[in-house]
Parts: sequence; structure tokens; C-alpha cells
Amino acid sequence: MFLDADTRWRGRHEPPAPAPRAQGPSVRPLGPTAFGTFTVPEFLMPYPERENPHLDATAEHTRAWARRMGLFTDGLAPGAPPAWSESRYDAINFPLFTAMTHPQASRDELDLITDWYVWGFHFDDLIAKAFKHGHDPDGAYRLIDRVTSLFASPTRDFHPRNCVERGLADLFPRSARALAQPLRDRFYQATLDMVNSWTWELANAEHQRIPDPIEYIDTRRRTGGGAFFVTLARYAGGDAVPASLLDTGHLRGIADAVIDSALLRNDIFSYHQEIAYEGELTNSLVIAQHTFGYDLQTAVEHINELVSQRLRTFASLTERLPVALDALDATEATREGVSAYVDALKAFMAGDLGWSLRTARHADAGTPVAQRARNHPRLVGAS
Repeated sequence: MFLDADTRWRGRHEPPAPAPRAQGPSVRPLGPTAFGTFTVPEFLMPYPERENPHLDATAEHTRAWARRMGLFTDGLAPGAPPAWSESRYDAINFPLFTAMTHPQASRDELDLITDWYVWGFHFDDLIAKAFKHGHDPDGAYRLIDRVTSLFASPTRDFHPRNCVERGLADLFPRSARALAQPLRDRFYQATLDMVNSWTWELANAEHQRIPDPIEYIDTRRRTGGGAFFVTLARYAGGDAVPASLLDTGHLRGIADAVIDSALLRNDIFSYHQEIAYEGELTNSLVIAQHTFGYDLQTAVEHINELVSQRLRTFASLTERLPVALDALDATEATREGVSAYVDALKAFMAGDLGWSLRTARHADAGTPVAQRARNHPRLVGAS
């Protein structure tokens, strides 16, 4: 097994700090078969898709916001290419992602959530384009250090040096108005952990290092923004769950199951783009092939089974929530808040899969949208 999702993952809630920037010796590279084609599997998803009614309005807002921030025109230096063209942004369709993952959000909430996602995806893609392709990890580290310093004091005025910082200069005051401080602090920490953990991915790419399975799962929760998207789901779900309850083992286990299932499934969709285009090695399909000698299709099926296991763990933990809340003497208001939070996580998982089957984010890298939509049933039950 890559990892026993129901035993060895449980209780491993706190990922280690990102690995040092200088990694150890390189490992043997993958053979040519690692870059082959595979059949997209059927994915378990017992929860129905929904779509936020504010999609069109938010799409118009965020397109204008992205233009204003310079995401389609500015690189990290004068004359440097941007991470996206406007047509590339349209093909990815981030507003559809947030409308499907946060169907219950108000218009203002959806605008803010979508802008944060666009900022995070853009920043990640900009690093890949400017530094992984250009083999300039020191430049990436300097940029990450600069962004880290901005998060340390988000209320101060600063003069943006590039499109990444321009986005933060806009998002910080809007988030201060919209998010209560405890939630805002938690979200900023989650975003900061995500950005800082990218140094681990950069070091792995620089040294052609493939991490071991347990290291990967633990650290991937940060690099993939697990706490980032769970916190935004909590915001859209009403933020009525006390922070002390979120940090209990039961609620942490529920959140980790959502995070792991989404990120492992994304490894399947993003495999060709990450491996062939970005030179990325921190992908569970790569690790399964390297560690266990699987061919690519077997690795896909194996990782998909882990995704299903994590969904079953989520279902099991949510079924046992009433007993766990009884033991904590939870009030009726807290129970209602937890129920709304769990519903928001269900919506996130269903919407994330639905968007992944529709977006062209990875279509030009070997996983065509048409193939995904044609071969994948809309819903696979949990039985």
C-alpha cells in the first residue's frame, strides 16, 4: 500500500516543517513510461454537485480584478512574461471552481473567495514558470521571503513591487473587513504555510528528488493549500464552529480526509502538466511508480483507491459526529454550526471533482477535457 488511509493517516494531523532548501543526494530519475498516457478512472463521489447562483456576477468581477492586478500582463520583472494569458485564464475557469465548491456563499463572499483562489493559483503558476522552468530557485526563495514578510504585518501600508504583491495589497483590507479576526488569523496562517512549503517542492525539483510516501502526504497538505481551502469552506459555511472544536481529533480527522482526497485526486488530473511541463516530482503517481515499481495505469488506480478510502473515512467520521459532540457537551448552536461546516465540506468535494472534469487547466498537458467528460460518470455512489 502507498499508505493505509484509515490507520496510518489517522492521528498524523500535524505535518512537519518544510524540508530545508538544500536537499540530499538526487535519486534515480523515472523512466520514459512515467510520461505515458492513462485512462481517467471513475471517482467515488457520494455528494451531489451544486452551483452558486452568483457565478456570472463573480466571473465578471474577478476577471476585472485580475486585469487590474496585472495578472495577464505582468511578470516578476520588467519585460518578464506573465504566468497567464487572458485566454488561458478563461480556459481554466476559476469562477466555476469557486461557484461549484462554495455553492452556498453570498455574492460578496464568493467574490472574495474567488479572488483569493485566483491569487494563490497565479502565484503558484508564476513560480513554476519563472523559477522552475528558468532554474532560478534563489529567485523563488527571495519572492517567498518577501511575501512572508508581508503576511507578518498585513495591516501596514506597503508599495507593491509586482503583481503578486499588488493582489495582496488589495486582498488584505478586504479580508480584514469580511473575516472575523480569529478566522482571518487562521486563514492567513494557512496561506503562509502553503506559500512557505513551496520551497520544499522547489528543492525537490532542483535536486530531482522524489519524496517517500509518508513525507509526501504530510507535506502535501501544506503545499496544496489544504488548510487554505478548508478555511475558506468554513467561511462560506457560516464560521459558527468554535476554533477549539476544530482542533479536536475528530474535526481535524474530517478536515484531513477532505484535504487528502482532493489533493490526491488532483495528482491524477495534473500529472502530465506537472511532470512533462513543470519538471515536478512531488506527485503521488510519480512516488507510487518510483517506490513500488508500478506502471502508470496501476499507479493511477492505486491513488484513486486511496482517494476513495479517504472519502469513506470522511463519511464514517461525520456519521459518528453526534456521539463526539455529546461527549463534548456541545450546545445546539454549536451542533448547527458543525452541521453547516460539514455540509460546506461535502459541497467542496463534489464541486472540486465537478470542476476538475470540466476545466481546461490540464487539458493541454495530456488529459483532454473531452476524454474526461466522455469517460467519467457524473456520480459514483459510496456503496
